[in-house]
Parts: sequence; C-alpha cells; structure tokens
Amino acid sequence: MAVACSAAFRPSALRLGSLSNAASRSRGIANVRTYAGNGATDLIKSTIDSNKVAVFSKAYCPFCSELKSLLSSELKVDFKCLDLDTMGSEGDSIQASLLPLTGSRTVPQLFISGKYIGGNSDTQALHAQGKLVPMLKEAGVPVNA
Repeated sequence: MAVACSAAFRPSALRLGSLSNAASRSRGIANVRTYAGNGATDLIKSTIDSNKVAVFSKAYCPFCSELKSLLSSELKVDFKCLDLDTMGSEGDSIQASLLPLTGSRTVPQLFISGKYIGGNSDTQALHAQGKLVPMLKEAGVPVNA
C-alpha cells in the first residue's frame, strides 16, 4: 500500500512523534517503535533501511506534494513517508539531522534502496530523463505506471 502524507493522501500516514506501540497498532501502523532515546539520526536510518522508498516531507509543502504525487499517483509506487511538520519537535530534530546525512536540510528528500536521490527537482529531472523508473525497478520496487 502506498503511503503518501499530503492531506489528499493521508489514509495511513506514519507519524512517530508521540505514538506508543499500542496507539500505533490501534491506528493500523505495524512495527512502530518510539525513538525518543535513540535520536533522530537512528529514526532516519531505520526508516531508510526498512523501506525501499522513503520520503521525508512536510504536509503543506507544494514541492513535497509534487514528489508524493509523482510516486503515488503517476508511478503508483509504495513508499514510506514521514511528514516532519506533523511530528512536533521530533520532526524538527529529524529535519536538522538530515543535513549531515544528505548535505541538504530542505524537504522533500527521497531515498531509494538506502541511496539518497535528492529533492523534488532532482527526482522530477530523473523522471523526465527516463532514469527514475529503471532506478526503482533495479531496487526491486514495483512500478505500475
């Protein structure tokens, strides 16, 4: 199931900020741990490592919405999305922690099979050049475009 985080696609968006495991299960989110003791970098790495496609995003950001729309509506790709603006101070910590990992603090940030791809402009350019779909397929991600 594709997980997209914009308001238009929020059916099962993952919000980790204050959810306990019990609260997570009651919302249909499986295998969620709280990361208060492990830090934002651990959460980032865990999200990237446990999902073939991961997006760090903000719900109100038009560039984020454009990237998520490309993945969910056009390519019909399953992906994990963390909407940082819905996570309180943890979202702020995650966004700050993305800088040393990616060289960028802005969102969206896309990872495919653990590899940092870039933001919306980078992803849209790869798609326009015909490189995004082969990259997804090479990572074993089903694309239903």
